[in-house]
Amino acid sequence: MLNLASLDKLLEWSREPGLLPRVPAGSERGKNWRDISDDALEHYSKDRDPDVRFSAETEQRRRENAIPETQQPRQGRLL
Repeated sequence: MLNLASLDKLLEWSREPGLLPRVPAGSERGKNWRDISDDALEHYSKDRDPDVRFSAETEQRRRENAIPETQQPRQGRLL
C-alpha cells in the first residue's frame, strides 16, 4: 500500500473505522455484506460498534451506486 497511496491517504484511512468483510454477529453472522437484505443492512447501520456501522453504511452506498443488472455486461469477471 505504501507504493500505491500517498502518506496522507494512508493516514486518512487509518482514522476510519475498520471495513469488515463479513457480518460479525446476529442472525446474519458470517454472511458477506452483499448477501444480507436491505432491512438487515439498515439494522446494522444503527449498531453501536463503529466498525459494524461503517461496514453496513459502506454496503448501503455501494448498493445505491450499483449498476442495474440490465446494464451490467453479459460476461462476468474472468478471475
